[in-house]
Amino acid sequence: MRHSLLALLLGALTLGGCATLGMGRAGDELVGEALRMQTSRGQITHLLFQGDGTVRAAFGESVVTGRWSVENRNLCFYWTGAPRECWPYAAPFRRGETRALTSDRGNAIRVTRQ
Repeated sequence: MRHSLLALLLGALTLGGCATLGMGRAGDELVGEALRMQTSRGQITHLLFQGDGTVRAAFGESVVTGRWSVENRNLCFYWTGAPRECWPYAAPFRRGETRALTSDRGNAIRVTRQ
């Protein structure tokens, strides 16, 4: 009886762990991935997200590094010498999907996950 109860408990814990494996933190789908951002004036920037919270932005011949995080359903960026800027982030980005977004600073962009 004791072994049966232990087996049931271990089985329940295993199934519970499996159920939570697919549930990561908001933004986890971006780690190691790139987003293509196009401004309303047509400027293209590629953003590469790292798991340590850094993000690289490449545009033209320039590359800058900043930080990113997901806060209160917003994807936020922190660039040196610039104020924080956040985009609405209601759901994970899917590969090939393009979204039209307006940041909390009023910048209208089109974002595509590469």
